Amino acid sequence: SKSLISDFSDFDHVVEASLEVKTGFVQINDCPFTTLILEEKIETGNYRVRVYYSNLESAYSEDPKDFYRIEMWKDIFSDRHVLKRFENKF
Repeated sequence: SKSLISDFSDFDHVVEASLEVKTGFVQINDCPFTTLILEEKIETGNYRVRVYYSNLESAYSEDPKDFYRIEMWKDIFSDRHVLKRFENKF
């Protein structure tokens, strides 16, 4: 079984959603430039994707320090869940 992070104190925002992979490939692209960062060959099927967001307050500064961690595992399709919501202070 997958051991996921359960303590979200180091993260600003955590969200989880389902993803159906039909092509056998998954890509991660930079935002906003859409530069290909990673491409992996994976088994087709339904996956669960969890994204952890850090340092979001700096994301739009001239020297951004935002950071994202992505975890994926095979799972049945289910609704999106916000596990920790970022409280925007702008």
